[in-house]
Formats: sequence, C-alpha cells, structure tokens
Amino acid sequence: MGSFVPPVWLLDQLAAKARAGRVVAELLTYGGEPTSTSMTIPRITTGSATAIQATENTTLGTVDVVTAQLTLPTATIGGYQDVSVQSVELAGTGLDTLLFADLQADYDRALDSQLTIGTGASGQLTGLDTLTGVNAITYTDATPTVPEFLPKLADAVQQVATGRFLPPDGIVMHPRRWAWLLAAVDSTGRPLVEPDGVAMNPTAIADAPAAQGRVGQLAGLPVYTTANIPTTLGGGTEDEIYIARFSDMIRFESQPPRLEMFRDIGSANATVRFRIYAFVNAFLGRFPAGVSRLKGSGMIAPTF
Repeated sequence: MGSFVPPVWLLDQLAAKARAGRVVAELLTYGGEPTSTSMTIPRITTGSATAIQATENTTLGTVDVVTAQLTLPTATIGGYQDVSVQSVELAGTGLDTLLFADLQADYDRALDSQLTIGTGASGQLTGLDTLTGVNAITYTDATPTVPEFLPKLADAVQQVATGRFLPPDGIVMHPRRWAWLLAAVDSTGRPLVEPDGVAMNPTAIADAPAAQGRVGQLAGLPVYTTANIPTTLGGGTEDEIYIARFSDMIRFESQPPRLEMFRDIGSANATVRFRIYAFVNAFLGRFPAGVSRLKGSGMIAPTF
C-alpha cells in the first residue's frame, strides 16, 4: 500500500480506478430493503372479462381471475480488502476513506452488471439479457447502417406499447452504439444526431457529452449508456439494446451498503479487513411485455 501514501496536498488528485457505474439501477423503482432470502410478488396471469349483454336479463361476460407468484432469491453483492495495520495507522492519509470509496465503486459496477447480464443462477440476479418472455427483436445485417437500424428500434418501441399498453420510458445501450449513431451522416454529410437546441429534422438529439447515464433522445425516449453491456455477444463482437418501461421494474437494495472494518480477523498478522456488502433483489420481469431486447449481427462492433 506504499503508493497510497501521497503527499497530503495531492490527495485530491488521486487517480481512482475507472469503472462503469450504476446506470440501470437508478432507472428502476426502489422498493426498499430486501426482507428475506427470497421475495414474492403476486401477478394476475388471466384477468376478468366483460362483454356486451345481448338482451336484458341474459348472462354478462365473466372469466375467473387466475393469479401466480413471481418468486426470486435475494442476492448478496460484496467484497473485502485486507491491509496492513501499518498502512492504516501510519499513512495518515485517510486510507479507510480511499478503500471504502473503491469498494463502493466496484459494488456499483457489479450491481449494474447483474441487472444487465445476471444469469439467475449460482446466486446471481436475473438481468435484462436473460429475462424470459420479453419482446425479442433481431437486427440481422452484415453491413449495418443507422437508417437500416431505425426500423428495428421502432419495432422494439411499438412492441412494448402493444403488449404492455403503456409506452417504454427509456433506451439503454452501450456507449459505442450511441457513438455509432453520432457518427452517422446523411447523403450531404450532415450528422443524423444533432446537438439539442440546433437540430432540424434529426434522427436523434444529443444532450451534453457524457460517458454514461443519459446522453440524448431517440424515438422520443431518453437514451442512457452503460459500458456494463457486453460487447462480446452473438458472434463475439455484438452488443445489445434494451427498450423498456423501466419504471415497471422494482429494485430492493440495502441502502446504503454496509461498510465495515475488522481488526480481529487478521490480528495474528496485524492485518485490518475492510468489507462492503449489500442484499439485492430485482424484479425486472413483472411485465415481460414491457421489455424489448434488440440484438443480432447488425449490432457488431461499429467502424468509425
């Protein structure tokens, strides 16, 4: 930990480890802290039915309501760092603050990665990539272009509106996919995605530059980017896009994550342990028809 002992006047210049943040997590509805090792949400799978009464005193329409339960296990996300007691007590640089901040940053990355590509197995959450029953849209194209991509995006939007009967409220994609859109030009060399405030008939509108989070608008919906979406899907170089009503989804999460320091665990070696953990559960599939997943060979690594 010697490199963590800079001159006091350089502490504000610490080059922290760069990580993707919690973009998807903040789009979900927060439901409080998990209350058990598994959580259950009831669902109506078959609803009531009404119909026109043919004549007076004849039978009205009726269908029995059928319910089901959506039960998901609560996951634990955490990590720790063992440090010598000398570094903690002699560095005099707030080492505990630096380590907890680094652990928190990687917790946020791990959480968003789980919400994106969690498999639902081996203690993992079920992420957007592995949800079942969603609208699957495939864009197949050996030489993809933005004009050819847009109808597929529109299809993803309309499938949410058609199946959920409410509009999607966001689009999540990898930063490279948004950059691909930004790089597209029309036949006269004008960009298809123009800065907000100066656009005239644009394909999309770009907000202020951002590495992650909200970056603009497309198809009338806010666009969010996150590098937690893999770029190794499909044939090995593809990413994917999620178009969904994210407000339908519920995130249960320990807030804030537990930050703890232990001196006894490594006392024989004069070692101090810093630990972070949180319990998380996420119901992303409450309304599967409210989620569209756009993927395919047309989502290969773009060229610029």
